[in-house]
Amino acid sequence: MKKVAMVLIFLLVMSFGIYHKVGEYIGSAYVLGAKLNLIEVSDDSLVFTVAVIVPNPITLDVKYASHNLGLYYDDHLLAVVNTSSGVLAGGSKNTIIYEGKIPMEALKQWFYYHAARGWRSELYIKGRIVVQFGPVKAPIYVHSKIKEVSSNPFAEIINREFLGREENVGYYRLQYPLVKFSGVTWDGRTLRMKLTYINNSTSPILVQFPTYEFRANSITLGTTVTDSILIPGKSTVESEVVMDTQNIEKFLFLHFANGETTVFEISMEGAIKYLGITKRGKIFDIKFTYRTDIFSR
Repeated sequence: MKKVAMVLIFLLVMSFGIYHKVGEYIGSAYVLGAKLNLIEVSDDSLVFTVAVIVPNPITLDVKYASHNLGLYYDDHLLAVVNTSSGVLAGGSKNTIIYEGKIPMEALKQWFYYHAARGWRSELYIKGRIVVQFGPVKAPIYVHSKIKEVSSNPFAEIINREFLGREENVGYYRLQYPLVKFSGVTWDGRTLRMKLTYINNSTSPILVQFPTYEFRANSITLGTTVTDSILIPGKSTVESEVVMDTQNIEKFLFLHFANGETTVFEISMEGAIKYLGITKRGKIFDIKFTYRTDIFSR
């Protein structure tokens, strides 16, 4: 009996040692990557799935339980990922697919953060996956970069000159000023534009109380009216336009509903006075595209 007891103890110790070693192997595993897919866009949230690739370095199947994962941008939580239990196949790369929901309010805060930091932010999955083999439990820590988002929507209009149109009015040819965007910044709340108006004519151009409008996918984000602008002949005048913006939730809803694509428009309308002629019209109406690639296509 004593010998049998010793053998049983030996086998138990050996078994625990094997389990423990397996736990060490699993615990040293790491996530190879993760990617997001957009499932649904609604007025109050984005529903997504995240595919996490987890290798199992041993040849035996191991179980994993419900655990904690979150979708972050830099150090800020964007969404909690709903996890579940399952099995990691032995000796292979396993793709685990979870579902999560980004509330529109959280998405709006991300956008403010992203825009205010020069249109750059990093998305990643963080948390841990707890695996179990026999009596041994071991965590696989997850900190996997998904995407670095960087796309300045105004890049294509900065320092570009937009020619002023000409229009026949009676015996005269009405000349609109040329416009150049020397700087545009937007933190999601306030749009600031530095504009240069160029008059290539020898006669002065007066733009009376111009109205500026900022739109996204036909949704008005903001409007403002400024003082009149006098541009003497053969000269330039610089101006800064500051505009409060709104309807960010609608903009974000349409941006993601349209495949992460937005057509922005900036327009200026006013009464032009030139050579004694006064006529109201659009001084410019510029369209440009903003794209992101957060979700896999």
